[in-house]
Amino acid sequence: MRDVDKFNFVKILMMLKTKIVSTVGALCRLMVDDLQTQWNMYHANSDLDEGDTKDPDDFSQQTESTEMARHLEGMLAQSRQRLAQFESIPFSKTHEVVEPGALVTTSKHILLVGVAVSAFESDEGTVVGISTQAPIYKQLAGKKAGDVVEFHGESIEITAIA
Repeated sequence: MRDVDKFNFVKILMMLKTKIVSTVGALCRLMVDDLQTQWNMYHANSDLDEGDTKDPDDFSQQTESTEMARHLEGMLAQSRQRLAQFESIPFSKTHEVVEPGALVTTSKHILLVGVAVSAFESDEGTVVGISTQAPIYKQLAGKKAGDVVEFHGESIEITAIA
């Protein structure tokens, strides 16, 4: 590949990476916001004034709301941690190997390395956020474009890294 062609390819790949990082960041923030809204609602419903409640169903709903608020509090803490982790990853850097912050295009999917995010569709294909604890990451870590790895009996070729 000529130097000019390689430069243009890397530039295009970095633009794609910027778009995907922006989308994943928005999804992480949306998850935190949604969980916060739900927690606020259940927390408010779990704080009934005992003097105002006369119906046994009120106490039952209060208990359910309290349990749900506790459950959501755990999910909210995990989502905030995931967002903080995402925001600490060096996505603006161009990567030569598969490592945190890299955008990895493969023969199967586009992978954003650093934070686990459910698959979503983009104009360029299916994007999946993977953490460094993901089994696929252990196979890909340190690999370069052109390398092929075996995962669950399938060959996956790394076509590009940014």
